[in-house]
Amino acid sequence: MAVDGYTLGVARQAQQEAAEWKAYARGLERKLATYADNYDGMEALKNAAMKELSRIDPGRLAAFVCL
Repeated sequence: MAVDGYTLGVARQAQQEAAEWKAYARGLERKLATYADNYDGMEALKNAAMKELSRIDPGRLAAFVCL
């Protein structure tokens, strides 16, 4: 079976678009992982600050927990 130029062009274009979408998805996954790591770091920092605050001034901790 012979493939004409148009069909070959369409197939190549589809392959290129699939590769571009794959690269785009890979970039989004990388950004999501970075954001998740940043969130975990901020959560740990917040927990450490709250622990220190509760140790220094336990009465003030209640005001921050309500926020």
